[in-house]
Amino acid sequence: MINWANGITGSSTDRSLGFLTTGSFSSPASIVYAFTNNTGSTVTSLALTWNYEKLRSGSRAFDWTFFHGSSSSPTTAATSGNQSYAADANNTVISNPPLSTAKSVSLTGLSIANGTTYYLRWTYTGVGGSTNAQGLAIDDFSITATGATAPAAPTITGITPGDQQLSVAFTAGADGGSAITNYKYSTDNGATFIARSPASTASPLVISGLTNATAYDVKLLAVNAAGDGAASTAVSGTPAAPATPPITASGSL
Repeated sequence: MINWANGITGSSTDRSLGFLTTGSFSSPASIVYAFTNNTGSTVTSLALTWNYEKLRSGSRAFDWTFFHGSSSSPTTAATSGNQSYAADANNTVISNPPLSTAKSVSLTGLSIANGTTYYLRWTYTGVGGSTNAQGLAIDDFSITATGATAPAAPTITGITPGDQQLSVAFTAGADGGSAITNYKYSTDNGATFIARSPASTASPLVISGLTNATAYDVKLLAVNAAGDGAASTAVSGTPAAPATPPITASGSL
């Protein structure tokens, strides 16, 4: 690995990181960047930018390929981060300043939990070998992480009364970028919430242990990795004992 200097001078303060392989230093070779999520929430997307720089010509074609993942040698490809360089006529042309190609990569659908480490890998590979290499590097790298937010409020679509219970039908709101894992319910207009047990995201949610003929103002909220979401609008429901069937008599006196 080479710490290139912009301007090809040792005193330059503008540096880039890359490779120039030889017969004894072969390709493929990789740069791996590791970061730990300390945002306090689950990271669901990454916005990455960097510049590929070419500092010396080479008569062999070379490629950069880009990968990401949760292992220290990530294998999930993101082809928008790749760059290919055709073979040059010779190995003697120095680019000062370097020839630069900007890259912008968006990684979505991630679930990087708080406190865990994630990895990015750039691999430099000569086509068919390592000699007659091109001097290539990465510069001006930036990373912006977007974390999950708490879910939006669900919508209660109906309440069916039962004996000492209410069956609450609902539809989910937006999950905030992290899957909803459970719901909480309130029967006192949101003053207190109780977690559904066992955890479930299915509708309807049945609230038991209630008092028949008593009206309850029910609210629901969803839970994901970022925490409790917004509460729904309250809907009133009243548990009711099953109707007593009429008593009929038959026969004669």
